[in-house]
Amino acid sequence: MRSGMGRKAAVITLALGLLLGTPAALSEGLPQPSSLGDMGTHVKALQEQLQSRGYDPGEIEGAFTWETLGALMDFQRDNGLIADGSAGRDTLLVLFGKALDMKGATEMPYWYGGGSEVIPWGAVFQAQDVRTGIVFTARRMGGYSHLDAEPLGPFDTAPMFAAYGGEWSWDRRPVLLKFEGRVFAASMNGMPHGFSSIKGNGMPGHFCVHFFGSRGDGSQRVSDTHQACVAEASRAAWREP
Repeated sequence: MRSGMGRKAAVITLALGLLLGTPAALSEGLPQPSSLGDMGTHVKALQEQLQSRGYDPGEIEGAFTWETLGALMDFQRDNGLIADGSAGRDTLLVLFGKALDMKGATEMPYWYGGGSEVIPWGAVFQAQDVRTGIVFTARRMGGYSHLDAEPLGPFDTAPMFAAYGGEWSWDRRPVLLKFEGRVFAASMNGMPHGFSSIKGNGMPGHFCVHFFGSRGDGSQRVSDTHQACVAEASRAAWREP
């Protein structure tokens, strides 16, 4: 029997594999993983992107040098990644995020690489349940390890409740968040909990929204089920009601 840790790793690996196989989200412009000593056009793409983000990889000629290693480790440290100097898939997702965003695809920002700031505290945004197409409006009330939100009013709580089949649940669901013309892949749960700041909206508490790489408040662990839903959402596009 596979251990819990092995099963969790398998789910996360599957989610990232699905992401990397999705043209609309990640495949365009994302080079192959690389490390010290590698050579090729994928290394040159890595060096060019590091330079565009303000890091000096040395000569941009497609050879993964010690200078490239140092620049990559600096980028990893600055963005909350494991600074192992290897351009693995998690690092590439964060490094090439902004370039991919410019293509107009659904964005999948890394929470600790700027994702926590794309929707500021107090901002009002739209959310669309990927599986049903149901849309409601919510407001970010806070959140440090992930985003905490509340439906803006009773006419927003009702469709969210309907997306869950008329019963609040901790179940994770893939969701798209639309804010200032940008669309972000995320995962929500549907159980009202904790305190709330909007009175009379029909939800006795708030709900949680997770981005790629975000964590639970208490455990500080990355939820494999939330990440699988983020992967599913990244393959979707916003549908106008």
